Amino acid sequence: NCLVVEASALQSNSSAPLSSWDFSDNSTDRYWGYPSSDSEYYNSGYPALRNHYESFTVRFYSEDGGTLLRSQTTGYPYYSVQYPEAQSKRGYTFNGWSRSSNSTGTVSGYGGTLSNVFQSANFYAHFTINNYNLSVSINIPSAATMLIDGTSYTTYSQDLTYATTHTLTLSDIRTDLGYEFVGWVNTGTDAVVSTNASYSVTISDSPLSLEARFRAVPFTVKVY
Repeated sequence: NCLVVEASALQSNSSAPLSSWDFSDNSTDRYWGYPSSDSEYYNSGYPALRNHYESFTVRFYSEDGGTLLRSQTTGYPYYSVQYPEAQSKRGYTFNGWSRSSNSTGTVSGYGGTLSNVFQSANFYAHFTINNYNLSVSINIPSAATMLIDGTSYTTYSQDLTYATTHTLTLSDIRTDLGYEFVGWVNTGTDAVVSTNASYSVTISDSPLSLEARFRAVPFTVKVY
């Protein structure tokens, strides 16, 4: 036996024995749709699998959504697009692509092919901020007290978050013992970066090693 069901009945989802089937066309994740009469997939008002006649657009944006990096449209029989090339941002690591902007949400993929595209979607570049090492030492520990962000150290080495600022301070400089402060020295270049006892350093995108450099002031001794 063959049961003939009117198209209008399918659309209203009201005819037994198909009343448990959902042929509606009113939800984002619907499976069925109703191609227009000018479509090559027009089915005389009856439903058709939407994946076979609709196309889907996937857009890839910058982290904040301000720049469209790539837009691709796909559909039957491929249902796939290509991820853009890996993105770069100073002081950050590119993790991949997320459905949420501003590096929130879960990373969905990194590169290559995005498969099973059955709906339009937006993706955003996702980054994680990096840490970089800051090492600080004092060449003559008895010459002064060295503080990093208010805590006393003789040597210091920590991985710190990119673009954060930290304060290096010298107190109790022992000029009475004949020591003179030369300055804060970048040990990689041997260049003096500051001659102030207090120096603020902002973490860049590479390790940094500094030394609080002192020298002994020579004394002149006269014998009569």
